[in-house]
Amino acid sequence: MRYTYILLLFISHLSFGQKEDVNWFFGDSLLLNFNDGIITPTQVSGRADETCVSISDTAGNLLFYSDGSLVWNTNFEIMDNSYLDIDQYVDGTGSSLSQGSLILPDPGNANQYYMFNLFEFGISYSIVDINLNGGLGDVKIDAKNIYLDVDTYLTEKLQAVKHGNGKDWWILFHAKPPSFTEDSTNTFFELLLTSEGILGPFVVNAGKKKTYLSSIGQMTFSPQGDKLAYTNESGLEVLNFDRCIGDISEFVSSDSMFGSHNPYGCAFSSDGNKVYVSSSHESGDKIYQYCLNCKDEFENTKTLIYKESFDNYAIGHMLLGPDDKIYFVTYYYTWYNPYFTPINMNLSVINSPNNEGLACDVDTLTIYLGGRRSTFGLPNKVNYNLGVLEGSECDTLDVSFNTISTKNEITIYPNPATDHLFINALNNFNNTELIITDATGKTILTQTLTAANNKINITTLSKGIYFVNIKREGEVIYSDSFVKQ
Repeated sequence: MRYTYILLLFISHLSFGQKEDVNWFFGDSLLLNFNDGIITPTQVSGRADETCVSISDTAGNLLFYSDGSLVWNTNFEIMDNSYLDIDQYVDGTGSSLSQGSLILPDPGNANQYYMFNLFEFGISYSIVDINLNGGLGDVKIDAKNIYLDVDTYLTEKLQAVKHGNGKDWWILFHAKPPSFTEDSTNTFFELLLTSEGILGPFVVNAGKKKTYLSSIGQMTFSPQGDKLAYTNESGLEVLNFDRCIGDISEFVSSDSMFGSHNPYGCAFSSDGNKVYVSSSHESGDKIYQYCLNCKDEFENTKTLIYKESFDNYAIGHMLLGPDDKIYFVTYYYTWYNPYFTPINMNLSVINSPNNEGLACDVDTLTIYLGGRRSTFGLPNKVNYNLGVLEGSECDTLDVSFNTISTKNEITIYPNPATDHLFINALNNFNNTELIITDATGKTILTQTLTAANNKINITTLSKGIYFVNIKREGEVIYSDSFVKQ
């Protein structure tokens, strides 16, 4: 273990794109800035327990940050209209939800940001408009604590990834079986944030059903957006994710790799091929590495890369930084407490997480926090730099509310639709084939089109997103989507 105090850490290989993620608010009054290849700690207003979020503009200038309820602006002042609703919140210490909040840019307004908050039976959103309060921003009065009920227990896991069109956002959270029952679940809920608002929630069942699913712990996407990992009570599940349609399918899973340990934190390496998992146990917290592209089976790639040995301390959140290193906190086990120590006043780092095994280079307690301290959490971040899924069917798709959509002299309306979908062409379709598929890719309806104007009955379709393809002689001449409401 190297136990070095440094105020500024120079990083030689930073490769920033947009810089929305370079300011991290977490712990006890701490803002960590990664801008310009230097890590700089600053004391700010506010404390955060587990739930903490922050967002910067594309140039790396802090816009606002939150503990889940209070929202502070760039001057570290509380926004007048904040005080948002969130579960497990205690004044002065924040929310104890693992991933209770999430901030996403509004795809339709560069000056607005959605803040999503978790509850036991649902999720809410509020909108922060940076133009309010003289450019310092505030929560919009008419878009605050808008609650979406899912009528089932939820875990503390909340994450998001860009749609394959590089513009919209999939937001995911997970169901939890009720306590003291034999019920099981593998249910994810998804929202789709578009330029015209929020679609959903949609239900996707994927992975192993579990009769007990721990609420706590992290869920995270790979930087490429094609894998989703989350911790459960005894292990880790890694799933495939389709950014175009939001489909989730099993990739690898293990419920026995930790024994009596309790997995909590998880993070992908920047290449998406390694997964790191922290677990707590009375014999000391540990971090394991798993490899997704190695020759051995997934469970057989488990490598212990770090064991924490400090009494009364535990490993909290893990987070891939903008420098492609993974950071993790070591916190005093009971919060709130008065203890500032060399252990909780430093971050640890995995310097080369793409490397296999111990070559990943764990460097413990080397990132000095400027006299502030960490607690359980690191900010709940997404990959803001993820772009269009090139070469996919959705790389130019704008999934949104359009009254009329016209492409290649073909018009589809209304969108959203209720009972019927109208598909018209300037000329007759000349024996083209209409194919409608659901969000999983399953064909729902096929029909031959011959006339110029067509009325398609969709009353039997369930609510959700559907995709339209029109083919002539096997070649797709039209692709679009619509929402059945």
